[in-house]
Amino acid sequence: MLDAFQSLRQALATLIAFCVKVEKEVDAAFAKEAITFSKEGKGGNKEYCEMWMNTSVEKFERYVRSVPGMESIIDDDAKSTMEVFPLLRRCRPAIWDIYTAAKRAKYSINQRKKLGGTTAAKEDEADNCNKKFPTDAKLTPGVYNLLCPHVVCYGFRVLTKAQSVEYGISIVLERFPKLPTTNYYDMACKMNRNIMRRVRPLFRFHCVRCFMDRPHGKGHTCSLCNFADAALKHTLEKASTAAESSHSIAIRFRPMLAYMKPQSFLNFKTFQVATAILRAIFKTTSLAEKKENDHVNFNSFFWDKVQGVCVIKGCSCSVPPPA
Repeated sequence: MLDAFQSLRQALATLIAFCVKVEKEVDAAFAKEAITFSKEGKGGNKEYCEMWMNTSVEKFERYVRSVPGMESIIDDDAKSTMEVFPLLRRCRPAIWDIYTAAKRAKYSINQRKKLGGTTAAKEDEADNCNKKFPTDAKLTPGVYNLLCPHVVCYGFRVLTKAQSVEYGISIVLERFPKLPTTNYYDMACKMNRNIMRRVRPLFRFHCVRCFMDRPHGKGHTCSLCNFADAALKHTLEKASTAAESSHSIAIRFRPMLAYMKPQSFLNFKTFQVATAILRAIFKTTSLAEKKENDHVNFNSFFWDKVQGVCVIKGCSCSVPPPA
């Protein structure tokens, strides 16, 4: 079609040229701000992106041992961190953003005008979404679950404050040496903007894209690039509602969890996640079985998976074989 229609070639070339112009302007703006903040000691995002572009669990462990006092800060004990990621060991520290953590200034239209009215600034203003995070003073902050498209939960973090895109960005950075290229989040528009302003070079190096799952796309006024249906090359035949499925199960336990102590909550949530994982693995490996498994006896299946070893961290007991 490009060979046959000159007008289509010109239109496509114009679009690509516009995208390249915006990319250059944003790259220049990020580099300028990052260098300024680094010199003033207000943040180390530039250094963070350069240092942790390529990483591994071993590299992070060497880093922790080399920095005085770092071992006392990095803690993987579930009781103190209130997070459980048994198969994802840390490979990066949390984002260095001292200034933003201390003072969160609104990125207003007046501030965009100070940038000189660039094409990138105009695009950023037009892409700002009006939809906000739901808030309710009667509810606890909640739990952030990390799942794969097969609805297998990699782990979870109990939130200590209201939901924020920072949790999603932090977990992905801390736990994945090679970042997942396709991510679903109910407020992906805000996550994309936060990533662009804080760790843009690192996420672009790994070709990361964030999309809203289809049920949560309703009511958003942002760019189509944040919607799963507008990027079928990345999202086609991929379950975009895996996390929502997990949430719909966990929400049934909300009344009893509200009265639990933190440690009891952690134990109960861990058990609930483990049961859900077992069901998900059963569905993906036992194709001949019925998908509805509410009344399936999992004893034999569980025994085959754990090979007689208790999966609870720190426990040395053995699992008895099924009768």
